[in-house]
Formats: sequence, C-alpha cells, structure tokens
Amino acid sequence: MGVLLRAGLEGLVRDYDEPTVWSEDTDASVLDGVPALPSSLEEALQALESDDVVRSWFDPQLLATHLSVKRSELAQLAGLDEAARIRKVADVY
Repeated sequence: MGVLLRAGLEGLVRDYDEPTVWSEDTDASVLDGVPALPSSLEEALQALESDDVVRSWFDPQLLATHLSVKRSELAQLAGLDEAARIRKVADVY
C-alpha cells in the first residue's frame, strides 16, 4: 500500500499527465502503449528490479532482502499443484 501512495506522490512531484478517466464510452486506443501489469510474482519482481525510480525508494539492503524472501517463497511453491500451493500459502499467512 505504501508503494502505491509513493507512486501517486511521484506522479504529483514529477507533474505527470493526468491519466484518462475510463468509462464505457472511452476509446480503448487510449491504452495503446500502456504496459500490462505483471501476470506473476516473478514478473513483478523483475519489473521492480528493472525500475530505477521505484528501486530508489528503498534502502538497497531492504530491497535485496525483500527480493530474496519472495524468490525463496516461489522456490518453495515450485512444482506444487494449485491446491497444495493454496494450502501452503494459507498456512504461512
């Protein structure tokens, strides 16, 4: 949640263009060039690692620890079927 707030503040500070407000009448072409959100945790971690602005918001050691923990979690879930993954995550959280 904190990163979302920080991203919003970054948009204000850097005076980014206001996003288009989406409605049923909005032409889908306004989304051309907008990157899709990551479709997996690994893609999200890669996006985080490659984003210089977002990385700069974190102490390097904190970021390295976060990435390491999340990749360790992924490794522990590798090879499990969906039901087993859900049980394992539910047990932890």
